[in-house]
Amino acid sequence: MANQFMVQQLKRLMVAGCIYGPLSAASEMPLLNGISQLEWKHRLLIVSDPQSTDRFIDAFDQHQAQIDDRDIVWFVNSAKMLTSNYRGELSDDLANELRAVTRDGERKVVLVGKDGGVKLRADSLDFDRIFTVIDGMPMRIREINSQ
Repeated sequence: MANQFMVQQLKRLMVAGCIYGPLSAASEMPLLNGISQLEWKHRLLIVSDPQSTDRFIDAFDQHQAQIDDRDIVWFVNSAKMLTSNYRGELSDDLANELRAVTRDGERKVVLVGKDGGVKLRADSLDFDRIFTVIDGMPMRIREINSQ
């Protein structure tokens, strides 16, 4: 069973390298010690699920264009690992901070705005709802109008 887990993780890393690798080479990001480093630059989507990350990562991959358009950095925090589309290295303390935001041990989704404020707490990952909340934010409206 441990071997199957490792094979799945290696496959995920290879896919992530193919998708995000060329981008990270162009713009290397610093070590992420805390979510405050992303304030005013990115919106955060934090998913906490003690059981699994696979289904969430697949869902993020399916919505990649909309995620990129809205400057979203996502994190999936499970009991075993922290996964993200952040292009730099993640510190060990970051997982603990993310667990505190999502109220450790619960399966939750939290949307944090560029200003650092929590904009949405939900029990499930609903991209239509998340994108509607983001698109109604004053900063996002300004972004859309300036394009």
